[in-house]
Amino acid sequence: MIDMLMILLPFILMVLSLTALAYDLGKHTREISVLISFTICIALCSCSFYTSMFFQSTNHEVIIPAILIILSSIILILLRSRVAGGEKIENKKALTHHLIVVIVSLLATIRLIKFSHHWGDWDAWAIWNVHGKFLAYSEHWTNMFSPHLASSHPDYPLMLPTLLALGFKSFGVESAIVPLILACVIFCGIIAATYYHLTQTRGFIVGIGAVTILLLDKDFVRIAASQYSDTLLAFFILVSLILYQQRSFSGRLNYILLGFLVGSCVWIKNEGQLYFLIFTLFFILYERKWIGTKWYFVGALVPIAVLVHFKLYLAPSNDIFNHNRDLSVFHLVTDVQRYIIISKTMILTLLKYYWVILLLSAICIFTRKQILNNFSLLVLTALLLGYCAVYLITPNDLQWHLNQSIDRLIHHVYPSLLVVLLSTLTADVPIEVENLFQRKSRIAGS
Repeated sequence: MIDMLMILLPFILMVLSLTALAYDLGKHTREISVLISFTICIALCSCSFYTSMFFQSTNHEVIIPAILIILSSIILILLRSRVAGGEKIENKKALTHHLIVVIVSLLATIRLIKFSHHWGDWDAWAIWNVHGKFLAYSEHWTNMFSPHLASSHPDYPLMLPTLLALGFKSFGVESAIVPLILACVIFCGIIAATYYHLTQTRGFIVGIGAVTILLLDKDFVRIAASQYSDTLLAFFILVSLILYQQRSFSGRLNYILLGFLVGSCVWIKNEGQLYFLIFTLFFILYERKWIGTKWYFVGALVPIAVLVHFKLYLAPSNDIFNHNRDLSVFHLVTDVQRYIIISKTMILTLLKYYWVILLLSAICIFTRKQILNNFSLLVLTALLLGYCAVYLITPNDLQWHLNQSIDRLIHHVYPSLLVVLLSTLTADVPIEVENLFQRKSRIAGS
């Protein structure tokens, strides 16, 4: 219990400090600022845990809180120098919205637990939770890279396993409750981010409608309950796009936060590396300011450095790019039949599991043509096309590979697509200011 409090209390302090910073820098509500800060703190804890493994120390319960407390102090000093005067928060109905989120989160947790299995589904049992158990033992954790364990994919990034290991060490036991709690927290994070963002920008009806769609979608809940890292990546993608959409880039700290959040996706899954590349490309094209791009890369430096060290010095090569191929890559990409198989499977999967997205997309294309130039939609569409490109060159049986993973890959972008499409469709719908989470207003003369 003491070990848990030693990590939990500095973590809360860090979340609160980052919340105040994000709120002060951008045009986010406090609720969205909390979610952004929570996401950044998850990544910080993971990177700190991984880095501390190389200092021949088992005292992660001391090292990580120390790092969080130091960073919190720096942030609070920055805030003290920025904030002048008092402020008044006009947020009369915020308590009602918080109560709604608590109730919905409780329902989401109950629904997720109904779909959960002990230690999760197959990949959680054979990959993610196994890696977490190895990392919980500082003296022997590199054994996870043994050739005898190649089937556990030791090349996969370690954000989720490091968080699991931190949970195991905090609880003092390798309990199946740790990955279950983490899965619930991440799932509820997606629900909260969707609700708060849409309620703030489009009104209560749109926000609660989006949350209802997610909760009633049993396939979305099923994947979230699997305890895989797919939902963690979906959460980071959603929050990073919200941060970009609600940005108020007037200083370098805004760019640093965005860069760190997007860059952290590379530490979640290999697919997150593709997301970082695509987001960065579109960010450069849309931003067109070297000063902003520079600080964006500064923010991304830490998670990228962690991943590069992991890939260069520990992880074996990825099976897709280091596999004995019967056919050359050129032959694979020029095989028309592979394009047909991928397109057919993608369409059938969308029709079966994600028909809501298809319906909303069709309505937007016919009624809101400006969506074709939407930054978030372009990033998410390019990401899906990138996934299809990887399928083209996979050395595995193509149909088997598609059947095993395509629904989870679409899961990465599902909450974000839902938010983007609903935001676009309801862009002209008037909303009452009193029902929103209002920004702060300075008190004149204070």
